[in-house]
Amino acid sequence: MDIGRELKLPGFLKTNVVPVELNFYGAAKMVADRLGIVDPPTSYVSWSHGWHQDVVRADQLACDAHIGLPSHPDGKFIIKADRRRPYLVANKSFEKLLRDAGYADTLAVGLPFSYVDRNPTVERIPGSLLVMPTHVLVNMKGRADEVEYLEYIRSIAPQFKRVIFCINLACLANGMWLENLNKYGFDYVFGAGLMDQNALFRMRHLFDSVEYMTSNGIGSHFVYAGLCGVKVSLAGPLDDYPWNLHQNEPAWQDPVEREKLILSASRFRHDFVRSVYPWLYVEPAQGVACYEWAKEEIGLDYKVPFEELAILFGWRQRSEPPSEQQLLDTFLQLDDANDIPAMVHHFQTMPYQPGNMVSVLLRLLTLQRLRAAYLLAMLLHKRECHHAAVAFTQALGGILFQNSVEQQTGMALLPALLAPWSEAQKELFRKQVAIPILSRSMGSALQQGQLPLLQQLVTLANAAAPVPDGNALYANHAALPALQQAQRLLLSWQHA
Repeated sequence: MDIGRELKLPGFLKTNVVPVELNFYGAAKMVADRLGIVDPPTSYVSWSHGWHQDVVRADQLACDAHIGLPSHPDGKFIIKADRRRPYLVANKSFEKLLRDAGYADTLAVGLPFSYVDRNPTVERIPGSLLVMPTHVLVNMKGRADEVEYLEYIRSIAPQFKRVIFCINLACLANGMWLENLNKYGFDYVFGAGLMDQNALFRMRHLFDSVEYMTSNGIGSHFVYAGLCGVKVSLAGPLDDYPWNLHQNEPAWQDPVEREKLILSASRFRHDFVRSVYPWLYVEPAQGVACYEWAKEEIGLDYKVPFEELAILFGWRQRSEPPSEQQLLDTFLQLDDANDIPAMVHHFQTMPYQPGNMVSVLLRLLTLQRLRAAYLLAMLLHKRECHHAAVAFTQALGGILFQNSVEQQTGMALLPALLAPWSEAQKELFRKQVAIPILSRSMGSALQQGQLPLLQQLVTLANAAAPVPDGNALYANHAALPALQQAQRLLLSWQHA
């Protein structure tokens, strides 16, 4: 039974975008949506969309792209290698491979999957096993005996509380797996499709929903699952990866490309995979957590800002970033004009420098421009800017503007972000930012008798600007009601 709705997986989105590499699995759309770019121009830039453990030569990546399907011969076309530059690859090892071969404009930026944030509402199903049979492409023969593999999964199913199969859309199009899954009574979901623009988000949601993942063959699903904290294994009757598996692909007709496809196939075969990744070959119940390995393979540490991706795609031109004062003046003007959409658009379209933006945030806070600061903090958090001032403003804004999700997010992040700061840095932040803002907000809440609001502000104050130990006014502070805590905090701050 299809349980995609039960798991609340994002739906499928098929559009008429050109089938170039950047559009595979919705990578280009993800970047455009993040930056608010409507109808971005087609870009032929190469952004590696999967884990390339099969690549050992530069010309396996830096090459012509053969686009099309065997069933649509009129739709075939070739994108020449030079038109696909710069080459955007996962990590520094691939960057070095291509640069050493003369492709100086190669850049490690991480795989597209690394840019998909975890949805905090997704809960992992305890004791759940995701089964991912290796997939094929359209008009390709299967790589495993379905019944033999299903019998194996049925034999181990009692070790898990929930077993879910994930079937690739190309396998579905080829008439594979579904009939036998229904016969065996296994739950299933449909996974990625090459031109499905929601594929990256669906797979992130799915991997965040399960505890274990097993497969009968190697592929990108191992690094994706590993990055999401899933315990992985290669087990059971293993798949077959013949040397001519890609014989129906457009590139097969080119002798040079055929040689590269055969080389790639050799590195998917289990004699090779077992020699490189022996630790993957365990039973599903002994699945291996491999976050650090997956993080390096997927290039998580080499991610660049979304704005930089847009420049690399050719969607935007590189320009000199505005000064901190120019940024501040623009935010103040837009805040005075009450033009929130323009403020968001300005943030998304200007050259992004995290240091400058945090400085602007701090200046907005000292000017008591809390709405503008709150909006900027949310935008910075979305771009994964990890700074205590961002978390503090998220929490404060969530309290004042009644957004419990942002409040909880900021409160959860604040202690860990403050911890590495020196005592001098904490004291400076406390005196110049937290105390002036919280004093004003708490004073207003006291005057108006808003006790629930006061309680939330006191909680934030205790995290961001506590009175130092030894202060007589602070004795037994935590045991007092919120009203008295607020009064003592305000009095202590006045005498500080």
